Amino acid sequence: MKVLFLSSWFPNRTAPYNGDFVERHAIAISKICTTSVLHVIPDDNPACPWLEITEAKKDRLYEVIIYFRRFTRWPQAVNRLLNYSL
Repeated sequence: MKVLFLSSWFPNRTAPYNGDFVERHAIAISKICTTSVLHVIPDDNPACPWLEITEAKKDRLYEVIIYFRRFTRWPQAVNRLLNYSL
């Protein structure tokens, strides 16, 4: 059996304690089946590239965290359209 978590809360570099219960749940499930987590989060740090994908393996849990930088240069309606199109 394979399990995929699509979580809006998960520990990451911008919020290291956000959703730690989801991480603990995923680690517990990974002991009995193949488990992966996909987490997408904005990172508004100017030093961050437009899109960065990180992969990690904790015990038997495979994590993929995608960081993206939000558009903020144009009027708010255009920024929303561009941010949601990613």
